[in-house]
Amino acid sequence: KTVNSSTVHTLVEEQAWLGAAQTHAGKEIFTLGHNNSPLYFHYLERYSSPEQLRWLDTVMERADIFIDFIDDAVFRSGIPFEIMFLPVTESAFRSNAVSRSGAVGLWQFMKNSISPYGMKVDDWADERRDFWKATEGAIEKLKYNYDQLGDWHLALAAYNCGLGRVQRTIAATGIHDYWELSEKGLLPNETIHYVPRFLALA
Repeated sequence: KTVNSSTVHTLVEEQAWLGAAQTHAGKEIFTLGHNNSPLYFHYLERYSSPEQLRWLDTVMERADIFIDFIDDAVFRSGIPFEIMFLPVTESAFRSNAVSRSGAVGLWQFMKNSISPYGMKVDDWADERRDFWKATEGAIEKLKYNYDQLGDWHLALAAYNCGLGRVQRTIAATGIHDYWELSEKGLLPNETIHYVPRFLALA
C-alpha cells in the first residue's frame, strides 16, 4: 500500500538528504536490507496475497491520522525510514491495542518500560495510548538499542525481546549478527520471525 500523503518522505529523498545510499550498519540508514533471509521472502509472499493486501489497505487507512506525524518524527531522528511502519507489526495501527502480555498502544509498550520515555499510567490515563508520546518514546528506545548494539537488525530484535536478552545472547555466543543468531536458533522464536516479518511488511 502506498501511503497517500504528500508529506511522506520517499527513500530517494532521504538518501539524497544523506548524500549517499546506506547499508544496515550505521546510524543514518535508510535501507535496512534483508540478507536474503528465507523468512523475509516467506513473509513477503504471504503479505503479497490478495487477502493480506486487503488487510494492509485497511491497516494503512487506519494509519492515516498518525502517519504524517510518525514519518516526520522518524525522518528528523535520522533512523531508518522503514521504522515508520513498525506499528503495522506491533498493533496494526490501533492506538487502543492490548497484547496478551499487557503491551499497549501503537508501539506496544509494557507498563514497566515506559518511565524513561515520558509516559505514565494512572487511574486517569494510560499514556501508552498517546500516539505522540508513544512515537517519541519508541524512537528514543530504538535509538538507544542501536547505540548499545551498533546494528539496526539487532536493535529491532531488542525492541521485541528486550535489550538485555539480546546483549546476554551476544555475550554468551560471541555472535554479533542478527541473521546468524536467528539461523542458529539463538534468539526467541518470536524474535526470529519478528524482524523479517517487519521488513516484509515495510
